[in-house]
Amino acid sequence: MANHGAADRPLCHRIAQKARANVNTLDTIFDLRLVVDTFVLVNYRDTDLLSAVAQRVSHVLGGDSGTDHEGKKIPTMFTAEDVAEIFRGFKHLEVENIQLVEAVRDWSVNG
Repeated sequence: MANHGAADRPLCHRIAQKARANVNTLDTIFDLRLVVDTFVLVNYRDTDLLSAVAQRVSHVLGGDSGTDHEGKKIPTMFTAEDVAEIFRGFKHLEVENIQLVEAVRDWSVNG
């Protein structure tokens, strides 16, 4: 449906509910990026889901083992790119008042 520009709103809502219920099982930034990318494709904004994704991104990034001498996370290029894409997805969906979006943006820019 997304590839053809069609979005069934009730279906998107049900999928968002299922994704929200399972977001805490996603352990990689790439998986979280796929969730955001999917909803960007159909231009469907579910603020509860995106808030849960932002919180999960923060949790996953907090669990990364690489840190510098000041304790700041050292992203790999892959992770930094995915975090930046998640932030762009939030912006595309015009999500502005979501908890932790600023932290995700700052991490994608500053690491």
